[in-house]
Amino acid sequence: MTDGGNVVNLFEPDISVGEVLTAAAGKGLESVLVLGEMADGNMYVASSGGVSRKDALWLIEMAKVFAILGDDE
Repeated sequence: MTDGGNVVNLFEPDISVGEVLTAAAGKGLESVLVLGEMADGNMYVASSGGVSRKDALWLIEMAKVFAILGDDE
């Protein structure tokens, strides 16, 4: 899904963690927030130094919007 220049890939079938990270690394990202679930069921959260708690919350809220609305194209 593409929205206003933002590229959002959610719910892609059969894409591995490595493929997601490789694709993200090639986008020239300025800051990164990583959310994941580990094999033991615990959540993993990490960010680059440029992501404050406020920034992390904004990224999460925007991801929620994209996940709920889906692709309108």
